[in-house]
Amino acid sequence: MKKPKIDWPSQKKTDAILAETGLSKSEMEDLIGSGIRRGEHLADVAMTYLEPFVEGDEDDWEGRWNGDGVLTMWFGRIDAPNHATDVQRRLRSAYDRLSDEVLTVNIKDELPKDYHAQNLGAFLSPKAFRVAPEWFTYSDTKRGSILIHELLHEWFPDQELESGDKVYGSTKAKQLAIEDPYHARRSPENYEWLCVHLDDPGSDGDWEPAGGYFPAGAEVRAVSRRPAQLDAFVIGNNGVVFTSSWTSAGGWSGAQDDWWPIGGDFASGGPLAVVARSSDHLDVFHRAKNGQVHSSAWTPEDGWSGVDGDWWRIGDPVVADVPFGPVLSRMPTVSAVARRADRLDLVTTGANGFVYTSAWSPGAGWSPWSSIGGGFPGNAPLSIVARTPDVLDVFATDDDGVVRTSSWSEERGWSGLDGGWWRVGGSFPDGAPVAVAARTPENLDVFVVGSDGAVHTSAWSPGQGWSGADDDWWSLGGSFSPGAAAAVVAPDAGRLEVYVPDRDGVVHQAVWTAGTGWEPFVALDDLGPAGVPVGTLVDAVDHGDVSLLMTGANGVVYVSDRARVHP
Repeated sequence: MKKPKIDWPSQKKTDAILAETGLSKSEMEDLIGSGIRRGEHLADVAMTYLEPFVEGDEDDWEGRWNGDGVLTMWFGRIDAPNHATDVQRRLRSAYDRLSDEVLTVNIKDELPKDYHAQNLGAFLSPKAFRVAPEWFTYSDTKRGSILIHELLHEWFPDQELESGDKVYGSTKAKQLAIEDPYHARRSPENYEWLCVHLDDPGSDGDWEPAGGYFPAGAEVRAVSRRPAQLDAFVIGNNGVVFTSSWTSAGGWSGAQDDWWPIGGDFASGGPLAVVARSSDHLDVFHRAKNGQVHSSAWTPEDGWSGVDGDWWRIGDPVVADVPFGPVLSRMPTVSAVARRADRLDLVTTGANGFVYTSAWSPGAGWSPWSSIGGGFPGNAPLSIVARTPDVLDVFATDDDGVVRTSSWSEERGWSGLDGGWWRVGGSFPDGAPVAVAARTPENLDVFVVGSDGAVHTSAWSPGQGWSGADDDWWSLGGSFSPGAAAAVVAPDAGRLEVYVPDRDGVVHQAVWTAGTGWEPFVALDDLGPAGVPVGTLVDAVDHGDVSLLMTGANGVVYVSDRARVHP
């Protein structure tokens, strides 16, 4: 970079600025220089990242770009090679001015509209911008990224979302890339955040692309089968199930859009159930629209059993005589649990509202589907948990919005066989998903998003029963879509973490600890369209580290480990 020309205001205003910032003139001039150097570095990092996408045969550029989670996150998908070179050219112009031009910096005591920096017309002439005292309080990275933003105003003004909101901040920049890729490539804010993200992927909320190109908002299911090992699963646009694995050493295997197909012919983006019954055994399940439940298993020796499309069929279709579509609005689902390495249990709600179960053990294989009572909305989602290897608990919300449960033990069998599922209480949207955690063998906690958009919870322990049985569930607050899917993990006996995406796709977290009780929901930065369920899992090696997964509106799977920094 070349030494900038710095213009100070009148002595009176200069003294006021020095008093406000607590800095000397030489310190402020040093910060201007370090900010310009940092901006030059950020632009260089972004240009280096872009190089492989604008090299070689132009016919390949579009595919490379659209298969990259970072570029599509900030600029959306492209449909012509020149869209990639346009972005490169604009970044190059910012870099050249930061590295080769003598920039003029006018220090001001304030700027219009509370701006902290502002360009002075086109940067072709003059090459200058104004900065307010607040600009000097930021980090080198923030100061440098602001300069990139201002330099991009040579090309374009700030952009707006469909709502009319100005695009400021990572949340709105990502949303613009989803809504309008054309204007995302013309948004100074999007260029700024691309540079910041590439320099420090955690700076914009720690959502990292794990690759893939799936239906927007497709359900992702993940599981941890051994320390520092995650496996994620999604049904693709072609109805095939895809998987990608993560290790602490190698990252995501499918990060370059090469998720591994493992067969299947199902509804794209539909729900899956996944369990790890040992460190070397995975099982994936899907219930098709006709009620048929399918399964595929993996071991290191044999790989995926259904990779050629021949997933196993578990019994006959579950109550397929009530048609899906005009009668039922819910996609059929199946829930699974591995209570031991040699025991699997499945539960699903039939189109007739009754709950059915099937169990597997070595030698015996899968038992025929049998009804365990119920009386819920057709295809209502179920939650199942094994609080010990010999005790199962299942939960669902009935037609009256009441949460009910049935439990199983080796000695007693299913408690709700005659339709007498126990009342957990509440008054929620009928069929609303119930999230459940067993933080100890004698503590159950359930969560539902109510009609008021708040998250409500009820707890159980022996002798005390259900705290919300009289409809006095505790409200944790929040403003979510009624009946939205919540996710919960219990890292240890004294901690619960609940995650819910709001209507804008921003994920919120609430935490309970034995010592302090519930803390209010806090927003974790956004990703993806509204209503996308969040898959959560506990990394066994760290005893409670949490990863969040969701598919963005661009079809890319994103993962966040940001929850680990929360107390």
